[in-house]
Amino acid sequence: MTLDSNYEYNNNLLLFWKEQHNHLPLLARTARSIFAVQASSSESERYFSMSGRIVIEQRSILDSDCVEALVELKEAYLNNLWPKEE
Repeated sequence: MTLDSNYEYNNNLLLFWKEQHNHLPLLARTARSIFAVQASSSESERYFSMSGRIVIEQRSILDSDCVEALVELKEAYLNNLWPKEE
């Protein structure tokens, strides 16, 4: 059955791939993982904005790995993922 010939498949591709799992297991698994990718760019924009606040003129020679580490540390701190002291 093709996507065009069945209204349910046109509205729900996950249902289509669930039903095709026995016939095309690898492709069905790949499709499910692709559909799980978030369509929003807000997280990457937030990281870009945060790195812009970290890399100021005085810190313009920071290595990209260092900037990435600083962004991750700040994100962990802001989300209370910082390790608790015992």
